[in-house]
Amino acid sequence: MVGCPQNEDKQRPALRLGHSHATPPHHAHAQARPPHHPPTQTAIIKRFPEPLPVSHRKHLPLASVDDSPFCASAPGAPTKSPNAPARHAAASKRRSRESETRTETRARGTLEGQDAKSHARRQSSGGEARALLPAAAIVRAIGPAPRGKRDCGRRACRADPPLRDRRARVVRRVAPPRASGAPAAAADFSVVLAVLGAMEAGYCNRKKTDICEGVCDNEYGSKSVLSMSRLKCALRGFDLRALLILLIGVPILIFVIYMHGQKVTYFLRPIWEKPPKPFTILPHYYHENVSMDNLCKLHGWKVRETPRRVFDAVLFSNELDILDIRWHELSPYVSEFVLLESNSTFTGIKKDLHFKENRQRFEFAESRLTYGMIGGRFVKGENPFVEESYQRVALDQLIKIAGITDDDLLIMSDVDEIPSGHTINLLRWCDDIPEILHLQLRNYLYSFQFLLDDKSWRASVHRYRAGKTRYAHFRQTDDLLADSGWHCSFCFRYINDFIFKMKAYSHVDRIRFKYFLNPKRIQHVICEGSDLFDMLPEEYTFQEIIAKMGPIPSTFSAVHLPAYLLEQTDRYRYLLPGHCKRESG
Repeated sequence: MVGCPQNEDKQRPALRLGHSHATPPHHAHAQARPPHHPPTQTAIIKRFPEPLPVSHRKHLPLASVDDSPFCASAPGAPTKSPNAPARHAAASKRRSRESETRTETRARGTLEGQDAKSHARRQSSGGEARALLPAAAIVRAIGPAPRGKRDCGRRACRADPPLRDRRARVVRRVAPPRASGAPAAAADFSVVLAVLGAMEAGYCNRKKTDICEGVCDNEYGSKSVLSMSRLKCALRGFDLRALLILLIGVPILIFVIYMHGQKVTYFLRPIWEKPPKPFTILPHYYHENVSMDNLCKLHGWKVRETPRRVFDAVLFSNELDILDIRWHELSPYVSEFVLLESNSTFTGIKKDLHFKENRQRFEFAESRLTYGMIGGRFVKGENPFVEESYQRVALDQLIKIAGITDDDLLIMSDVDEIPSGHTINLLRWCDDIPEILHLQLRNYLYSFQFLLDDKSWRASVHRYRAGKTRYAHFRQTDDLLADSGWHCSFCFRYINDFIFKMKAYSHVDRIRFKYFLNPKRIQHVICEGSDLFDMLPEEYTFQEIIAKMGPIPSTFSAVHLPAYLLEQTDRYRYLLPGHCKRESG
C-alpha cells in the first residue's frame, strides 16, 4: 500500500460482503433463477493487482466498508510480531517490483475494459440496464495515491487521508440510490474492487515524480544508509560505464588540453590558416675567384663604377658575442653601423645597457658607429609588439641622424640575422638591383651544430628612399635572394642569457610553465636540439609539421660559416659543432 508500506503484512481492513434478502426485479418474460444462498462468512481482500474475473464477481452483493484500523498509528492497531522486520523487507521488495511494472495506462485500460464487459453481461442476461460510472470518474472519486509527508525515522508512516475514507467515498458515489418503495438494486462492484485493489497495489492516476519511493521502507536504517540508498536510487537510470567515463575521462581530457593545447593548435594550423604567398627566389652566384663584373652579369645586373654606401642598423638587447661576429663579418663592406639600445625589454622588463658597458670591445667600429639610447615605457600588461614597434620607430630616426641618403643600402635585420659579407659586397657593386630584397638565411638553433632549415627570410636590404623607406621587420616584397647568410637563434654562452631572452622577447607567451626556465632543463634541451618552449614547428602543411617534429639532427659541417667565428675558435668554441655545454654564469 502506498499509504503505509511498513504495515504491509499486518491485518488489512476487511470488506464484509453481505447479501440483501430482496432480489432485484427482473423483466416479466425472464425465467426465474434458482434460489441462491449468499455466503455468510467475511471475505478478506488483501490485494487486487488486477480486476477480478467476471466468474468470480457476478454473485457479489452490495458491500460495506469496515472501520477497522488501517495504519500502525491508528488506535487499536495490532502489535508487531517478532518476525516483523523480515516481513517488512520482503513486503518492500515485492511492493517495489509490483509498482514498477504497473503503469497508469495499463490500470486505466483494464478498468475501462471491465466496465464495458460488465455492461454487456447485464444486458445479455436481461438484467436492468443501468448507466455505469466511467473508470476515469471512479479514479477521480478515489483521488490520487496518497503522497503525504513520509517520516522515515523511527516513527510510524503517515498518509492523509486514510484509505478507508476514500473507500467509503467511492461506495457512496458509485452505489445507485434506492427508489421509494422499491428494493435496492444489486450493484456491480467489480470496478470498485478493482480500483481499490489497484490503490492498495500502488496505482496512481498521475505520473510519479518520486523515483526513490521504496527507499523509506526500512524504518530501522540509519540516516547514512538511507542517504546512500537514495543516491543509488537516483543513479539507477545512469549507465555505470558512461558515468565512469564522465568522471575519469573528462578530467583527463582537460589536463591534456592544459598541458598540450598549444601543440594541438599548432598541429591543426594547416586547417585554419593558409600558407603565405611563396617568394620569388633569385639564384645567388658566388665564388671568391670570380670577378665582380662576371658575378653581376650572372645575376642579370650591371656593375657600378663605385660601390654604394652601406648602413647596418640593429636593435640591441644582450647578444654581445653574436654582435661581435656580425660586425667583423660585415666590417669590410659597411660604411656606418647604427645601434639603438634601450633600458627596457619588449615585455617591459628593466635591463642593463650591455653595449654601453662593453663598448670598448667594439673599438674597431667606433669611428663608424652611431649609437643611441632610448628609455623604456614600462607599461604593464601591454602587448610586447607595441614596445617593439616603438623602438623600431626610434631606430628609424637614428638612421637619419647617421646621415643616410637616397640609393644608399640599408640592412634591416636583428642582431642574430647575419648577412654574409660577399652578399652585401655583391649588392653594393651591382646596379639595377631590386628596391627591396629579402635575404634567405640558413636557420640555426643554439649553435651552428643544429641546422633547422633555410627558411629564414625576415632580413632585408633596401635602396634607401627618403620619406618612403621605414625600418621594419616583416615581409615587404616577394623577391628573395637565396643563401645569403646565417640566422643563429638563441646562440648564447651563458644559461642565464637563455632565461633572460625567453622572458624578454615578444613571444613571452610561449612560457606556459615555470619549469621551462629551469637551468638543467635548458641545458638538456640545448644538447638534444629540442624546442625550448616545447612547441611544434610553425609550418603550414601537415607534411612539413610531421617532418620537423622531434629534435633537430646534428650537423658536423663547419664549412661556409662566418670567417671571424673560425678565426676565434678559442673564444667561440661553444658555437661550433660538437660543443653544446653552456656556462652557468
